[in-house]
Amino acid sequence: MNRGDMARWIDRQLRPDRSRTLALLVIAAVAISAVVLGLDRVTIGRISAPSPSPTGATSPPSIEPEPTPVPLSVARCSPDDLVLSADGWGGATGSVAGGATLINVSVDPCSIAGKPAAELLANDGAVIAMGTPASPGPVVVLLPGGVANVITVWSNWCGGSRPRAPVLRLSLLDWDEGLVAPVVEWPGSGGSSPRCDTPTAASTVDVPEPFATPQPPEGGYQPDPCTTAGLNAYLGGWGAAAGTSYANVVAFNRSGVDCFLATSPSLELRDARGSLLATGERWTDPDSTFDLPAGWAAITMIGFADWCVAPPRLPLRLDLRIGDGQLAIAPTSARSEIGIPTCNSAPATPAPSLGYTGPFVLPGR
Repeated sequence: MNRGDMARWIDRQLRPDRSRTLALLVIAAVAISAVVLGLDRVTIGRISAPSPSPTGATSPPSIEPEPTPVPLSVARCSPDDLVLSADGWGGATGSVAGGATLINVSVDPCSIAGKPAAELLANDGAVIAMGTPASPGPVVVLLPGGVANVITVWSNWCGGSRPRAPVLRLSLLDWDEGLVAPVVEWPGSGGSSPRCDTPTAASTVDVPEPFATPQPPEGGYQPDPCTTAGLNAYLGGWGAAAGTSYANVVAFNRSGVDCFLATSPSLELRDARGSLLATGERWTDPDSTFDLPAGWAAITMIGFADWCVAPPRLPLRLDLRIGDGQLAIAPTSARSEIGIPTCNSAPATPAPSLGYTGPFVLPGR
């Protein structure tokens, strides 16, 4: 959320007809200022069949925009369609507040609704705080690459020292299993834990409002380059067309500040030892960039084909080269594990084919 949106939100809460206490307002305001919020629209659709290019060569599948669907007509998101990010947590008047963002990494629109059930786990899987059950609410449609977010508030920790590396788990009404993500604290928060207000009561992690999609930022200033420390990258499930495997790649800006990113950063394929196996073909000039607002996700699609050389050491991994650093593209489900494509060029043994089918794009662009 940008500063203007946050100020307007606080102003609405402080009107005389509101019954909330000032303490709760401070908690919510700090949480909103800390959470990395997102926008829910990336206009990106299904893979179309390859078509001849002007030079006569076969071009990769194109990504065809789809019209914005009617919310109630869109299938519910499954956990395999989404990835969870839990960023921007920090102390606020006795509680720890932060954000949780769901990102659609699939190739189809899907919908979520209401408030999720939340649990906070220790790194060994033990539940250290539990919230209320999931409840119905407004339907939010996520196109591929779209995001929706909620505020989370962790309260009443009486268990001594704070557990190391806590993990957030969210579940929606129609899910058998939830999604988990490590809690990433806002810089300078100091690893705070909630105050112990009621020693005889359990610790709780609450979600005050249902999932929603915020408005775009106002802009008006020049951002700095994106860094690996401020981004997450995710790999969607693989599909195949004309002998090539295709998958979405989503870059999510969790830094809390806008930044600019190359429209097709260098894409690197590595084996289990970290050895570089192939570099992907760019879609645009290396100097071509775009502004990636805080909390937004940008999306593209990559193709991988024609493995005719010796088998690599598994598992394979993909990285984006951002500045001087490597940003790992994390698989989001079993469907997004990187397999070895078949060889389409035998008896020749060309290098594997890897590259973008289009540039990274922002929601609704």
